[in-house]
Amino acid sequence: RLQDDFYDSINYKYLSKNNIKDDEHAWYYMYTDSQELIKKEKYKIIDTILNKCGTYNENSINNKICIFYDSYNDKNKDKLVKKELDTYINLINNTKTIDEYIETVLNINRKLSIGILVNPMIDFQPSNLKQPYFSLSNIYYDYDIANSEYYSLDSYEQEKNKLMKYDVSLLKLYGYSENDTYKMINNIHSMYKEVARFSIKSSKILDKGYKLYSIVELQNKLDNLDLNLIIQKYNDIYIDGKILVNDLNQLVAIDKYLVKDNLNTLKEYAIFRIITEYAEYLGDDFYKLNVEFDKTFKGEEIIYDNDKEFMYELIYSLFQDTIVNEFAKKHFTIEEKRFYTELIKEEIKTFENRINKEEWLSDSSKLSALDKMSKMKYTVGVPDNLVYTENSYNISNNNSYLSNIININKVIYSEYNKQYRNGNILYHLIDPLVQNAYYEANTNSINILLGMIYSYKVTLNLDVSNLDNHFYELLGTAGVTIGHELTHALDSNGSKYDSNGNYVNWWSDKDKENFDKLNIDVVKYFNNYNQFGSQTLGENIADLGGMALVMDLAKKRNTSSSNYKKIFEYYALDWCSQKTPVMRANLLYGDEHSPDKNRVNAILYSCCSNRSCYLYSGILYYSI
Repeated sequence: RLQDDFYDSINYKYLSKNNIKDDEHAWYYMYTDSQELIKKEKYKIIDTILNKCGTYNENSINNKICIFYDSYNDKNKDKLVKKELDTYINLINNTKTIDEYIETVLNINRKLSIGILVNPMIDFQPSNLKQPYFSLSNIYYDYDIANSEYYSLDSYEQEKNKLMKYDVSLLKLYGYSENDTYKMINNIHSMYKEVARFSIKSSKILDKGYKLYSIVELQNKLDNLDLNLIIQKYNDIYIDGKILVNDLNQLVAIDKYLVKDNLNTLKEYAIFRIITEYAEYLGDDFYKLNVEFDKTFKGEEIIYDNDKEFMYELIYSLFQDTIVNEFAKKHFTIEEKRFYTELIKEEIKTFENRINKEEWLSDSSKLSALDKMSKMKYTVGVPDNLVYTENSYNISNNNSYLSNIININKVIYSEYNKQYRNGNILYHLIDPLVQNAYYEANTNSINILLGMIYSYKVTLNLDVSNLDNHFYELLGTAGVTIGHELTHALDSNGSKYDSNGNYVNWWSDKDKENFDKLNIDVVKYFNNYNQFGSQTLGENIADLGGMALVMDLAKKRNTSSSNYKKIFEYYALDWCSQKTPVMRANLLYGDEHSPDKNRVNAILYSCCSNRSCYLYSGILYYSI
């Protein structure tokens, strides 16, 4: 019944049958079919480009796509890729001293755009920074779970064994003997564990890590890493004056590990990093192993039906700007740009009104919160001034398949750091053609992706000549999503950043105390829904905030009961999904989002029931 389970009641006709295909792990009403349409359109665009190869200007992006396509189709490419990677592996093996090893690793880092030992990049996480700084971030950990928290888990041995099984399979597939492989992987995991003993827990890294040091000050804490050598290798992104370190204890632990007795393990680690980073380009067997890895650790797998599909997805990932722009020309209208832009502006004003009404907030905290809203950047569909990264790609008929990929990765790495340094919206944090949106704290920006706009259009069968005729359907879907992303600016994580994206505390002690108490209420509330309220706190706040802003907008428009009904029903439809038991279990224990049913029932019960309840929008909390 509607009053028992709103989610199931509204979505019954879709949930009453199995929509999950045999080779899939999930089905989404608003996502699955539209993503298939997007994929077909992407492939049409690529087909059109490839069908005209030989007619393009030599330096055009389309001609670069053609050259890359030809290098992929080289019948000897798998052997050539391995031969080229072996060149870098031999450089590592031939090092005789720690100093030789460090310089070789730094050279390979730059050449292959990876981070062995240290991962220099542009960052501006800590407080009171007016600009981003050259940063030495954490050592790479296999699958990004072998941090200090990972090694303290009760399930560590079980998880490590699963991880090592994959690692061993990868190295054996590359050509190492079974005996050598087990020795290498055991040594590498011992190194991980040793360094992790001194590392800050990832959940505490923002609060306890990230400090600025002068070169002299930081060098005095290190015995083996030569900072001047690192700066020399990264002189294009180094910002003069200071170095930002996200975990000094870990950096010191890495430095202490750089001694002659550990040289063999350090070589094995560097070789393993090179292989894992470029394994996906080594052929079908490596691809299948990566699929199995994703299935084991994520409960999901991406399987391409054929070699063409793999190639087209690779072309899309590397030439995303060009293909997304062609997609936008066909499927993104001026009316859609207008409607979603106006909706964002209206929700920002609504948020500002709510902030002004909050009685528990001090005036100083209100001003800081209002400043975040007033300086909020946003992208709708595609950026107004899209910089085509592909223009800088060094792709040549004389290059091998892997050389082309390496050169592309170097440009992407350089462009990422350049845009980050300039404080620009990082447009490609998420694939622009997926049904999604996101808030980025470092640039104080929300991004409504083209894939989301397209998915709503085709799934809801919208008349895009006048989207105001679909206002309430879109308010319950896109409107809540926009409010959700705006709320992230002031949720349990976003509230730690100021309006310029700096990690700085702008709260009074009393306000912070009140805010933490409200967060405890939210955790308790969602614990009642048989989930982990602490794990999903930030996303739950954003969900509550998104619906709260929509309710304010509806009230402002004197919305009729039939249109309120539309808002709630389309909101429930937006989260209609089916997942396999394995995927549900993985998400419950590892996802920061609540299960889809809870994102409907818990939110609507909190905001819209007849009982005395509250609306909670980031720092905005009151009874109705």
